[in-house]
Amino acid sequence: MALRLLAAARREIGRRADAGRDDPALEIDALAAALEDDPADRAALAAAETARRREDLVEADPPTSARALRARRAAEAHRAAGQLVLAGELVPDGPGRVRLPGFGRSTWRSIALLRAGAAGPERLLAEAVAAEPGADLGDAAPAFLRGLRADRRLIEPARRLHALEAVRQDARAALLSAQAALAAAVDAEHQDSASLLRDDCATLDARIAELDEAAGAAWEAGLRQAGAGRP
Repeated sequence: MALRLLAAARREIGRRADAGRDDPALEIDALAAALEDDPADRAALAAAETARRREDLVEADPPTSARALRARRAAEAHRAAGQLVLAGELVPDGPGRVRLPGFGRSTWRSIALLRAGAAGPERLLAEAVAAEPGADLGDAAPAFLRGLRADRRLIEPARRLHALEAVRQDARAALLSAQAALAAAVDAEHQDSASLLRDDCATLDARIAELDEAAGAAWEAGLRQAGAGRP
Protein backbone atom coordinates (compact mmCIF):
# COMPACT_ATOMS: atom_id res chain seq x y z
CA MET A 1 0.00 0.00 0.00
CA ALA A 2 2.86 2.34 0.81
CA LEU A 3 4.25 1.94 -2.71
CA ARG A 4 0.88 2.86 -4.23
CA LEU A 5 0.70 5.99 -2.09
CA LEU A 6 4.27 6.94 -3.02
CA ALA A 7 3.42 6.49 -6.70
CA ALA A 8 0.39 8.76 -6.26
CA ALA A 9 2.59 11.39 -4.59
CA ARG A 10 5.08 11.25 -7.44
CA ARG A 11 2.33 11.53 -10.06
CA GLU A 12 0.92 14.60 -8.34
CA ILE A 13 4.31 16.31 -8.06
CA GLY A 14 5.00 15.46 -11.70
CA ARG A 15 1.71 17.09 -12.73
CA ARG A 16 2.48 20.19 -10.69
CA ALA A 17 5.96 20.49 -12.12
CA ASP A 18 4.59 20.23 -15.66
CA ALA A 19 1.77 22.70 -15.04
CA GLY A 20 3.89 25.33 -13.27
CA ARG A 21 2.20 24.80 -9.91
CA ASP A 22 5.32 24.94 -7.75
CA ASP A 23 3.67 23.76 -4.55
CA PRO A 24 5.51 20.93 -2.78
CA ALA A 25 3.02 20.24 0.04
CA LEU A 26 0.85 17.15 -0.40
CA GLU A 27 -2.35 16.59 1.56
CA ILE A 28 -2.56 12.94 2.58
CA ASP A 29 -6.34 13.04 2.28
CA ALA A 30 -5.99 14.26 -1.32
CA LEU A 31 -3.60 11.41 -2.08
CA ALA A 32 -6.11 9.00 -0.54
CA ALA A 33 -8.83 10.47 -2.75
CA ALA A 34 -6.62 9.94 -5.80
CA LEU A 35 -6.20 6.29 -4.84
CA GLU A 36 -9.97 6.02 -4.44
CA ASP A 37 -10.38 7.05 -8.07
CA ASP A 38 -8.44 4.01 -9.28
CA PRO A 39 -10.28 0.67 -8.82
CA ALA A 40 -7.08 -1.31 -8.25
CA ASP A 41 -5.77 1.19 -5.70
CA ARG A 42 -9.14 1.35 -3.95
CA ALA A 43 -9.21 -2.45 -3.72
CA ALA A 44 -5.67 -2.43 -2.31
CA LEU A 45 -6.71 0.09 0.36
CA ALA A 46 -9.66 -2.08 1.33
CA ALA A 47 -7.51 -5.20 1.45
CA ALA A 48 -4.92 -3.44 3.63
CA GLU A 49 -7.64 -2.29 6.03
CA THR A 50 -9.04 -5.83 6.29
CA ALA A 51 -5.59 -7.30 6.87
CA ARG A 52 -4.84 -4.77 9.58
CA ARG A 53 -8.05 -5.56 11.46
CA ARG A 54 -7.12 -9.24 11.37
CA GLU A 55 -3.63 -8.51 12.68
CA ASP A 56 -5.15 -6.42 15.48
CA LEU A 57 -7.60 -9.25 16.27
CA VAL A 58 -10.59 -6.98 15.75
CA GLU A 59 -13.59 -9.28 15.66
CA ALA A 60 -16.47 -6.80 15.63
CA ASP A 61 -17.78 -5.94 12.20
CA PRO A 62 -17.09 -2.26 11.36
CA PRO A 63 -19.72 0.10 9.92
CA THR A 64 -20.36 -0.55 6.24
CA SER A 65 -21.83 2.75 5.03
CA ALA A 66 -20.11 4.31 2.03
CA ARG A 67 -18.79 7.12 4.23
CA ALA A 68 -17.43 4.70 6.83
CA LEU A 69 -15.73 2.60 4.17
CA ARG A 70 -14.05 5.68 2.68
CA ALA A 71 -12.92 6.80 6.12
CA ARG A 72 -11.39 3.40 6.85
CA ARG A 73 -9.59 3.36 3.52
CA ALA A 74 -8.35 6.92 4.12
CA ALA A 75 -6.99 5.81 7.50
CA GLU A 76 -4.96 3.15 5.68
CA ALA A 77 -3.53 5.85 3.41
CA HIS A 78 -2.43 7.81 6.50
CA ARG A 79 -0.79 4.69 7.93
CA ALA A 80 1.00 4.14 4.63
CA ALA A 81 2.20 7.75 4.70
CA GLY A 82 3.59 7.18 8.18
CA GLN A 83 5.48 4.13 6.96
CA LEU A 84 6.92 6.14 4.07
CA VAL A 85 8.04 8.90 6.44
CA LEU A 86 9.82 6.34 8.60
CA ALA A 87 11.46 4.91 5.48
CA GLY A 88 12.61 8.36 4.34
CA GLU A 89 10.51 8.26 1.16
CA LEU A 90 8.35 11.16 2.36
CA VAL A 91 8.99 13.96 4.84
CA PRO A 92 6.41 15.45 7.22
CA ASP A 93 5.08 18.93 6.52
CA GLY A 94 2.65 19.62 9.33
CA PRO A 95 -0.56 17.85 10.32
CA GLY A 96 -1.93 15.74 7.48
CA ARG A 97 0.70 16.87 4.97
CA VAL A 98 3.89 15.42 3.50
CA ARG A 99 6.47 16.27 0.85
CA LEU A 100 8.75 14.32 -1.41
CA PRO A 101 12.37 14.58 -0.23
CA GLY A 102 14.63 16.49 -2.58
CA PHE A 103 11.87 18.87 -3.66
CA GLY A 104 12.85 21.94 -1.70
CA ARG A 105 12.90 25.53 -2.87
CA SER A 106 16.06 25.14 -4.94
CA THR A 107 14.60 22.17 -6.79
CA TRP A 108 11.39 24.02 -7.58
CA ARG A 109 13.44 27.02 -8.71
CA SER A 110 15.35 24.68 -11.01
CA ILE A 111 12.13 23.13 -12.30
CA ALA A 112 10.76 26.57 -13.17
CA LEU A 113 13.97 27.46 -15.03
CA LEU A 114 13.99 24.22 -17.00
CA ARG A 115 10.29 24.48 -17.80
CA ALA A 116 10.90 28.00 -19.13
CA GLY A 117 13.81 26.84 -21.31
CA ALA A 118 16.61 28.59 -19.42
CA ALA A 119 20.07 28.57 -21.00
CA GLY A 120 23.66 29.19 -19.96
CA PRO A 121 24.87 28.87 -16.34
CA GLU A 122 21.31 28.93 -15.00
CA ARG A 123 20.41 25.89 -17.06
CA LEU A 124 23.56 24.03 -16.05
CA LEU A 125 22.90 24.61 -12.36
CA ALA A 126 19.19 23.86 -12.71
CA GLU A 127 19.96 20.56 -14.41
CA ALA A 128 22.41 19.61 -11.67
CA VAL A 129 19.93 20.43 -8.90
CA ALA A 130 16.91 18.81 -10.57
CA ALA A 131 18.65 15.68 -11.89
CA GLU A 132 18.18 13.41 -8.87
CA PRO A 133 14.68 14.59 -7.88
CA GLY A 134 13.58 14.32 -11.51
CA ALA A 135 14.93 10.78 -11.72
CA ASP A 136 13.08 9.91 -8.49
CA LEU A 137 9.78 10.78 -10.19
CA GLY A 138 10.40 8.08 -12.80
CA ASP A 139 7.62 7.87 -15.37
CA ALA A 140 5.72 10.60 -13.53
CA ALA A 141 8.36 13.19 -14.44
CA PRO A 142 7.47 15.70 -17.17
CA ALA A 143 9.54 15.46 -20.33
CA PHE A 144 11.85 18.36 -19.42
CA LEU A 145 12.92 16.59 -16.20
CA ARG A 146 13.80 13.27 -17.82
CA GLY A 147 17.34 12.21 -18.60
CA LEU A 148 19.00 15.20 -16.96
CA ARG A 149 22.75 14.91 -16.55
CA ALA A 150 24.56 16.99 -13.97
CA ASP A 151 27.74 18.77 -14.98
CA ARG A 152 30.44 17.12 -12.87
CA ARG A 153 31.61 20.53 -11.66
CA LEU A 154 28.17 21.20 -10.21
CA ILE A 155 27.48 17.94 -8.40
CA GLU A 156 28.84 19.21 -5.07
CA PRO A 157 27.08 22.62 -5.29
CA ALA A 158 23.83 20.79 -6.03
CA ARG A 159 24.35 18.45 -3.10
CA ARG A 160 25.00 21.40 -0.80
CA LEU A 161 21.74 22.99 -1.89
CA HIS A 162 19.84 19.76 -1.26
CA ALA A 163 21.47 19.38 2.16
CA LEU A 164 20.45 22.92 3.15
CA GLU A 165 16.92 22.32 1.91
CA ALA A 166 16.67 19.08 3.90
CA VAL A 167 17.69 20.87 7.10
CA ARG A 168 15.23 23.65 6.28
CA GLN A 169 12.42 21.13 5.88
CA ASP A 170 13.23 19.61 9.27
CA ALA A 171 13.08 23.09 10.80
CA ARG A 172 9.83 23.84 8.97
CA ALA A 173 8.22 20.61 10.21
CA ALA A 174 9.31 21.45 13.76
CA LEU A 175 7.93 24.97 13.38
CA LEU A 176 4.56 23.71 12.15
CA SER A 177 4.35 21.32 15.09
CA ALA A 178 5.31 24.07 17.52
CA GLN A 179 2.71 26.42 16.03
CA ALA A 180 0.01 23.77 16.41
CA ALA A 181 1.07 23.16 20.02
CA LEU A 182 1.09 26.91 20.66
CA ALA A 183 -2.46 27.27 19.34
CA ALA A 184 -3.59 24.43 21.61
CA ALA A 185 -1.82 25.97 24.63
CA VAL A 186 -3.42 29.36 23.99
CA ASP A 187 -6.88 27.78 23.64
CA ALA A 188 -6.35 25.92 26.92
CA GLU A 189 -5.04 29.12 28.58
CA HIS A 190 -1.74 27.45 29.50
CA GLN A 191 0.25 30.66 29.59
CA ASP A 192 3.60 29.22 30.70
CA SER A 193 3.56 26.59 27.96
CA ALA A 194 2.45 29.18 25.42
CA SER A 195 5.34 31.46 26.36
CA LEU A 196 7.87 28.66 25.90
CA LEU A 197 6.33 27.66 22.59
CA ARG A 198 6.43 31.25 21.32
CA ASP A 199 10.15 31.27 22.03
CA ASP A 200 10.53 27.97 20.17
CA CYS A 201 8.65 29.36 17.17
CA ALA A 202 10.79 32.48 17.11
CA THR A 203 13.96 30.40 17.26
CA LEU A 204 12.79 28.16 14.43
CA ASP A 205 11.72 31.15 12.32
CA ALA A 206 15.18 32.62 12.73
CA ARG A 207 16.80 29.32 11.84
CA ILE A 208 14.73 29.02 8.66
CA ALA A 209 15.71 32.57 7.67
CA GLU A 210 19.38 31.67 8.16
CA LEU A 211 18.99 28.57 6.01
CA ASP A 212 17.23 30.55 3.28
CA GLU A 213 20.11 33.02 3.25
CA ALA A 214 22.64 30.18 3.09
CA ALA A 215 20.75 28.52 0.24
CA GLY A 216 20.64 31.81 -1.66
CA ALA A 217 24.38 32.21 -1.27
CA ALA A 218 24.95 28.59 -2.31
CA TRP A 219 22.83 29.13 -5.44
CA GLU A 220 24.84 32.20 -6.42
CA ALA A 221 28.09 30.31 -5.81
CA GLY A 222 26.79 27.49 -8.00
CA LEU A 223 25.97 29.95 -10.77
CA ARG A 224 29.46 31.40 -10.63
CA GLN A 225 30.93 27.91 -10.85
CA ALA A 226 28.61 27.02 -13.74
CA GLY A 227 29.76 30.11 -15.63
CA ALA A 228 33.46 29.64 -14.93
CA GLY A 229 35.46 28.95 -18.07
CA ARG A 230 32.52 29.61 -20.44
CA PRO A 231 33.17 31.84 -23.42
